[in-house]
Amino acid sequence: MRLFLFLRTLNSWFSLFLLLLFLQFGVGCASVTGLFKERGAEKEFFMRKVWVKPTPNIPNNGFRKIQRTEPVLHDGLVIYGNSYFGLLAYDEKRGGLVWKREIPEGVESSGAVFKDSLYVGGLDGVMRSIAIKTGAINWEFSARAEIVSQPTFDSTDGRVFFLAGNNILYALNAESGTLLWQYNRPETSAFSVRGGGRPAVVGQQIYMGFSDGSLVCLDTRNGSVLWENQISKAKKFQDLDSAPIVDKDLIVTAGFEGDLIALNRSNGAQAWKIPLAGLYADPLADEERYYLASPQGILTAIRKSDGQKLWDYKGFIGVPSKPALLRGVLLVGDSGGPIQAVEAATGRKVGELDTGRGVFSPLAIDPATSMAYFSSREGHAYSAEFGYRFPYWIAHLVNP
Repeated sequence: MRLFLFLRTLNSWFSLFLLLLFLQFGVGCASVTGLFKERGAEKEFFMRKVWVKPTPNIPNNGFRKIQRTEPVLHDGLVIYGNSYFGLLAYDEKRGGLVWKREIPEGVESSGAVFKDSLYVGGLDGVMRSIAIKTGAINWEFSARAEIVSQPTFDSTDGRVFFLAGNNILYALNAESGTLLWQYNRPETSAFSVRGGGRPAVVGQQIYMGFSDGSLVCLDTRNGSVLWENQISKAKKFQDLDSAPIVDKDLIVTAGFEGDLIALNRSNGAQAWKIPLAGLYADPLADEERYYLASPQGILTAIRKSDGQKLWDYKGFIGVPSKPALLRGVLLVGDSGGPIQAVEAATGRKVGELDTGRGVFSPLAIDPATSMAYFSSREGHAYSAEFGYRFPYWIAHLVNP
């Protein structure tokens, strides 16, 4: 038995020695990769958990809350919003707790960073500016209605914009939290989807979708309406709850039950329309395609150049989250199942990562490390590694 273990150990060291010889005497990465392919070794997509932090043990006697915040990555920290507790900041690599900030009723909206401060709305109806390194509160502003939408900024004038649950768009001074203006949009339906999109800011224009199905363009300086277009006229839910995409001279969006529509940014005139099963999670765009996750559980890729649908992926159990893109692979949470990994070019599933009871949180990606961060439906904070690798690569290198 001891002889067998000795020989096995010797073989492992010998394999490593051969690999070092290859690298030492002029065999580059391309040559090694070619050798792998000649031996039939193709790279495989993999996903693995790195660290997991349990949700804080907070008593909850009310309804089951949704965990849908996208973690924020900044200067070595990853900050999670938790709908039971508030905010928790961890060391990105090791997962050690750096600071925590309890917020009444918790946090369900995703935060955003501006000048070393984190801006995030709470379910208690308060927008907060928080020192990102310490968790100390800089200022608070009460909107008197829950905030589930992500804020955005006008970096030139130092303003922060957000939509509250009462259908009011607010503009605040980012440094002081002083109210600059607000835009009230009347509710036209007795029923609407709980949610709200992130405003899009370009120059001195801000684009915001509302629950009546209208996309409105306003002046960032004073909140005056420049144009509006009711693009969703669905019978049941007209809501525009996803963030609009700014694509050159176009603004692209879709309703909860509606088609994908592009409007001219200057006047709101419709440029084109593509049939779609609706949109709830924020869409994603790269140089060639739009990626859209419908509330019916369909992930769709549409070619930008001609509006051609390239593929549909229907492998979700529940509602898919906002897609994230890493090295040609879309990573999408599933409220009723595992995270799905889908090739962006083909729509082919290449992997999954199960967390137990689903993921509705969008994944925050660090492209430098191929790490992803997200929250499970139970509120646990996850760190995971994704990528491609050769299976049993040493064996393929040394064995005939």
